[in-house]
Amino acid sequence: MPDAVKKGFLVVALLLLFGCVAAPDSPGQKDVSGNWYGTITLPEQALHIQVALQQSAGSWMGRIDIPQQGLTGYPLANVVVEDARVRFSLPGIPGDPVFDGSLMDGRIHGEFRQGSHRNEFYLGREPLEIPGMISAAKAAHIIDGHLAAYNAHDLEAFLAFFHPDVEVYNFPNSLDKSGVSALGKSFAETFKKAPHERVITRIISGNHVIDEVEVKFQVNGQAFTDRSTVIYTLEDGLIRRMTFL
Repeated sequence: MPDAVKKGFLVVALLLLFGCVAAPDSPGQKDVSGNWYGTITLPEQALHIQVALQQSAGSWMGRIDIPQQGLTGYPLANVVVEDARVRFSLPGIPGDPVFDGSLMDGRIHGEFRQGSHRNEFYLGREPLEIPGMISAAKAAHIIDGHLAAYNAHDLEAFLAFFHPDVEVYNFPNSLDKSGVSALGKSFAETFKKAPHERVITRIISGNHVIDEVEVKFQVNGQAFTDRSTVIYTLEDGLIRRMTFL
């Protein structure tokens, strides 16, 4: 839910991966929206990955989780979905990592390149048991608990759901607040407006919960209603990051 209730139109965010369901000879029918999970095959281990991509105004964007390396919700760059090809990179990481793959038989197979290293990767539709990931039921329980505290305007109970190093962003990557102390000061002011939030739609993907919400609040005795979308990223059973759209 918004920390300071914001105006604007609702952006429906999907922090999810892409699937392919079309036959190879019908590239125009390929659907690369949905959930994908997989691995990068390294000599010493297999790195579990989860990628989240979406198309907006004709362009593709996305994020990646690599739990074994502590990478969560990392924004992708140079995302290309063209016929059977799916390609994206990880900006700002040494070696300029690139995933370059093709859709085939309901999976994305291809080459992961980082510096001089070349390794195979794949992404499929079926969720994997990924170290560091939590169940959808537990993720929902955490967000529902924090929402109940929000609607009760119980600041202490509300902050108990957040990681000490929580970060709050405005989409896609503009840092607004850092740390639970700063969050507490902001929401102490928000609670003076007597907000009440309800979830309209929810998507859970791994450690991410995406809620489209409606918030009612009061300013100088006048009632207002706002809609927004928030992406929660969970870590160690707590909310580690919130991104507002």
